[in-house]
Amino acid sequence: DRTLWALTGPIKRYIVVSVVLGLLITGAYIAQGALLAFALNAVLRTHEEIQFLYIIAGLAAVLVARGALLWFSEVTAQWTAERTKETLRERLLAKLIELGPAYANSQESGKLQQTIIGGVEAIEMYYSRYMPSVFVAIFGCLGVLATLTVIDPTSALVLAPFVIGVPAFTRLWRAWRGKRSSRLFTVRSEFGSYLLDSLQGLTTLKAFTATIARRMNLVKKAIALRIEAMRTLSVSLMRGGITGLLSMG
Repeated sequence: DRTLWALTGPIKRYIVVSVVLGLLITGAYIAQGALLAFALNAVLRTHEEIQFLYIIAGLAAVLVARGALLWFSEVTAQWTAERTKETLRERLLAKLIELGPAYANSQESGKLQQTIIGGVEAIEMYYSRYMPSVFVAIFGCLGVLATLTVIDPTSALVLAPFVIGVPAFTRLWRAWRGKRSSRLFTVRSEFGSYLLDSLQGLTTLKAFTATIARRMNLVKKAIALRIEAMRTLSVSLMRGGITGLLSMG
């Protein structure tokens, strides 16, 4: 999303580091598979024991390197998440101060708080996990396909339609179900802001004997949130099943 990418600002470099680490991890998996194939070939076909030992040593080095890369990748993701929340909240608060008290007083306090706290918490995963994984998936799949083309062109030709099919299916799915999935965030935000306003105004509600009506509205919003969450979950499970089928192919 271009709008969300434009908001990254100083955290772009952390996303780039996450992408590089992800590609290196993918390369380690490719090297592991290739070395295992060479090791089996050395034992079963050529019976070269010395060559087999060298390959096993190389495989051990790759496993150690992959473990270190995974650790650094996780640390980078956590750092990106924290920097994302800090950066976005600074920009939101600066914008709120720029708009002034008149704007703040015209809005529900619960809605503002939900946006600055809950909204940022919800979106940080996009920057720390989702965005790097998209780039890794694209370039990593191309790297795997290129490696397989060198080793076994026939298998690469069979695999190519599935490599292309997974991202194509994901894009079509987003176009079809994107609005339905995004509605969950809207319903969740409405419930959170309504609940917060209810808690903050509990004394006033009791004074005007409006707690029962408020509670009923809160129950309705909670039910709407549950229904929307279950709909979104069913869509995600369906998508995961189809994507998994294409990946297994």
